[in-house]
Amino acid sequence: MSLILDDNGNPLPEKYQVWTKTLIWNDIEVTVKYNESRLGLRGSLHHIELETKDKQILPITNTGYRSCFVNDFAVEHQGGAMDYVKNWLDERAKDKEWQVHLEALKQPDLFGDLQ
Repeated sequence: MSLILDDNGNPLPEKYQVWTKTLIWNDIEVTVKYNESRLGLRGSLHHIELETKDKQILPITNTGYRSCFVNDFAVEHQGGAMDYVKNWLDERAKDKEWQVHLEALKQPDLFGDLQ
């Protein structure tokens, strides 16, 4: 965990800290970086960054990286940032596009080795 300092160099309260955690979602390692709003106001936006090992795609990104700002109410409603991310991934994994992607992974590439 890293400290966030105010303009005078004093550490902000713990609730304003930045943390990085690892989430294993469907056998994909996802690094989750979370930065709570420094304003401390209800309805503030918090920053979430997701990055997969080896740029594996997720239902919410085709590049293995996603950055977004999320309302603190949404994060709290889901039980915290890690639950928010997991629920987000689970919900988007129901999309047809992701299901097609999963099916394609199961199909062998008959001509892939003929280069």
